[in-house]
Amino acid sequence: MEAIIANLTQWIDKEKITRDQITNLKKQRDTWKAELADIDRESLVLVTSTIRSPHGGELNLAWQGVDGHIRLDSIKDGSTVLLRANHGSIVAQGSSQSTFTVWPDTPEGYEVTLDIRNCLLESIKRHRIGQIQTPERHVRFNYDYDLALDRVLTGIAEEDGSLEVVHYKSKGVRNPVAPRVQMHTLVPGAGQPCIAHYYKWAGEYVVEKSLKQQLGSIGEDTWPFVITTWTFNGGVRVVDSIIEEQPGDSRRITRFTYPATAPANNYKHLILSRPVKIEVTTESLTTASTVEQLP
Repeated sequence: MEAIIANLTQWIDKEKITRDQITNLKKQRDTWKAELADIDRESLVLVTSTIRSPHGGELNLAWQGVDGHIRLDSIKDGSTVLLRANHGSIVAQGSSQSTFTVWPDTPEGYEVTLDIRNCLLESIKRHRIGQIQTPERHVRFNYDYDLALDRVLTGIAEEDGSLEVVHYKSKGVRNPVAPRVQMHTLVPGAGQPCIAHYYKWAGEYVVEKSLKQQLGSIGEDTWPFVITTWTFNGGVRVVDSIIEEQPGDSRRITRFTYPATAPANNYKHLILSRPVKIEVTTESLTTASTVEQLP
């Protein structure tokens, strides 16, 4: 920014340009100066220094500030160090590490190492002290490009086979304000069923409908699912209905009715969001359905 400001000043002072061009360049220079001043201004960052227990215990947290980054340095219980941090250099491009030693100087001590690349958390390793090459637990993080936030988290993978994946909606989205999750899948591993959440959006910020589905073995067609639908009541976002179904077995539908109006006071939104009637319909897919009204 300083180079841009200096270049504009040179054009204004030394180059043979028109009065209108000078006026325009001065406006640009003032804009850049304001941006630079905002970046360089002093800012106050609040951090927790002490945590007190109702039973009298107290933890003291120490921090360090480096180039605008606030990093945890240690946690102590009196004179006893419970956690000690060792941070590498902060780099915008390239790799760095932060290692936290838990219960240092004790037989139970271990380390947690954070691998950071291009300011993004790449992996977390738990290992014995000084034995980073043989981690006891290793979690990896994956990212993808995003038009609004540059990078978004798309996956978390662990060594035990568990996996968490997020898929964002991109097609048909122009100049998005924020990324919109289209599908979130959790694979617990160890033979447990997968759980998937699907989301239908209305506009940039509002989830209109979600589908939660439990996925079993390949070829199995009796996966239970839950569909939740939202709506607006007087400008307040509320749950409209919930459908819970076990294919081939049972279905449960819960519908909510809300007050149509509310007094114009501080409690208006609270009143409009509270259902006045809840109707639950249960159905055995081979017998007649039953309707039950909850107070």
